[in-house]
Parts: sequence; C-alpha cells; structure tokens
Amino acid sequence: WPAALVRPAALVQAWLTEAAQRGGLHCHWQTPMHRLERVPSGWRALNAEGVAVAEAPVTVVAAAFGSHQLLAGDAALMTPPT
Repeated sequence: WPAALVRPAALVQAWLTEAAQRGGLHCHWQTPMHRLERVPSGWRALNAEGVAVAEAPVTVVAAAFGSHQLLAGDAALMTPPT
C-alpha cells in the first residue's frame, strides 16, 4: 500500500476501537494524569490530588516532554526492561 493511502488518525482510531471491543482498553479522555507509579499489579495513574484514576498491568506513555514528570523524574522507569 502506498503511504499516501494511510490515514494515521483513522488507523489509530480503528486500533483503539478494536482494543475496546475486546475488553483490553479503557480510555480516559480529557483526564489529566499527574503521575504514574509502579505497583505490584503494574501501573497506577494518579491525578493532581493523588487520587488513583486507573490501574493496569501495562501502560503506554506518549507524553513527549511530559513523560519525565509523569514518571516522577525516575529515569529508570523510562528504560525498557531487559
């Protein structure tokens, strides 16, 4: 397929829809996250008041320069496990 035929937004939306239909994805749109922390079951997302908004075994951090703040400045958390 030529790259010009791929519409990134539509592709991502299709992936999100499929994952939600399979029960493997819960989106929290327009919900600011202040920090992510490691917990025994995986990850917990906290808002600015420190209230847990979500918890999951896996998380994807796609916050560009905000990633460091989300991970409380712990650079080790931004390194994939070996």
